[in-house]
Amino acid sequence: MSKLSCVVMLFLLTGCIGFYDKAVGSTETAVNIQNNRVCAVSLMKPGEKMIAVEIYSRDGEKKIETFPAKPLYVPLGECLPLFGTAFKTGDAYYFYWHILPVKGDLQLISAKFTLTIDPDGRLLSLNSATPDQSQ
Repeated sequence: MSKLSCVVMLFLLTGCIGFYDKAVGSTETAVNIQNNRVCAVSLMKPGEKMIAVEIYSRDGEKKIETFPAKPLYVPLGECLPLFGTAFKTGDAYYFYWHILPVKGDLQLISAKFTLTIDPDGRLLSLNSATPDQSQ
């Protein structure tokens, strides 16, 4: 068997991404503080439906909510739901909202950030999170 045949068989058997596999598009949204609360700004357009959310933190917490039978719509510029996430000082958070557009394939709205909280419990700063390179 030729080397090329071996490589092709290896990719087929391992399930690696091929030419016909679809990658989900992702758009990062702005995150700000409104009334001392985190607000990830909706990028949804009329007719789009939110059917799930994935929430991760650097300290290992994970939450996945799905609601395909009762999809949500959050108008452009409004705050996306955070599903009761309790934020911790200095922890990094990663949110992925699953959006079904009117036409086309599933899209993601993502937000990645780290919070700083003052001694009185007020959110002071919010910045884009970066994955921990040591892991």
